[in-house]
Amino acid sequence: MDSQFNTTKIKSRRALRVVFTTNKHAVRLWSATDIDLIPTDEENEHSFLKKIGPDILNESCSFKLIEERLTSKRFHKKKSSTLMLDQTVFAGLGNYLRSEILFDAKIHPDDRPFDLDKTRITQWAKSIKNISQLAYKTGGFTVSKSLADRNKENGEPRRSYRHAVFMRHQYECLNCKDRIERKWYGKRKVDYCPSCQIQRGKIKPTK
Repeated sequence: MDSQFNTTKIKSRRALRVVFTTNKHAVRLWSATDIDLIPTDEENEHSFLKKIGPDILNESCSFKLIEERLTSKRFHKKKSSTLMLDQTVFAGLGNYLRSEILFDAKIHPDDRPFDLDKTRITQWAKSIKNISQLAYKTGGFTVSKSLADRNKENGEPRRSYRHAVFMRHQYECLNCKDRIERKWYGKRKVDYCPSCQIQRGKIKPTK
């Protein structure tokens, strides 16, 4: 395929693994460890793809299905912070959605489905679906346009004004005015409100 991108001079020390081009655009994959290019009709047989959970944005992924997976014996004792990024539970959730979903559902990052009542689980399931759909439709915004505009007018940068808690560490909570706090799990952050997201599970005593 002839393309102006085929002759583009790349200035990078990273290893270029795959390039997909059209006459107008190019997509490049850098420094990937493993790459598999497989026919579409064989996708479901791929060793990784066979393990992933339902796609949150797919119409077949209902609130009921989300609730069932949250409360299943396989997942119900996992921390919400871990569960939200586990692609075998749900496919398509990333780090900013984790913070936003847990805030919307008022779930503490250390709580597990096992720690919560049915009402809270139902709200969590709705938040997973609704926040994901909102982010998809708005290009990554997880709050309303009016709220984003207000945060922007208050001097917040784009990385924070488009969210309720993610990247709003030390800003005021939009609900209660308490300060947003941050927890780290591995090398990935979760921003949350300690007043709105009260921990309901047992807190292990510190030694």
